[in-house]
Amino acid sequence: MPILMTTQLQSITVGILTQGFMLILLFPGLPVAFTMGLIGILDAWHPAGQDTCVGVVRMCVYESVATYSFNIITFMLQYQKA
Repeated sequence: MPILMTTQLQSITVGILTQGFMLILLFPGLPVAFTMGLIGILDAWHPAGQDTCVGVVRMCVYESVATYSFNIITFMLQYQKA
């Protein structure tokens, strides 16, 4: 892995490595959404570094979870159980 971190890879090489790693993760039965999420995080981690990648992941998770529709659906489901 250190070789990949220190050299500049061409776009086609990165694409082939990404597709291969994605297939390796899909064959054991990992869901497609988690596989693509993991590949996206790793692809962002490589050129930008850990701090930038973790910040982007935090922001994306917060923005997708902190919406009004998610909150109201959860409230209504809890209200129906009571």
